[in-house]
Amino acid sequence: MKNKTKSNLFLPVGIGFFGMSLPLFIAIFFSTDLIEKLCNLIAGIVMFIIGFIIIRQGKKMEN
Repeated sequence: MKNKTKSNLFLPVGIGFFGMSLPLFIAIFFSTDLIEKLCNLIAGIVMFIIGFIIIRQGKKMEN
């Protein structure tokens, strides 16, 4: 029972990281500075990967 509630936390947290990566990708189109675009791109990719890993961990724990 304890393990089930822990795995239920992975999905919202993972989706949260995906949600945080979206504004960063959108900000790339509105930023004018090249360095700012690069920073937003790197941060967005990192958030996206973290969200993906968290969701995969949650799926592994369910099985």
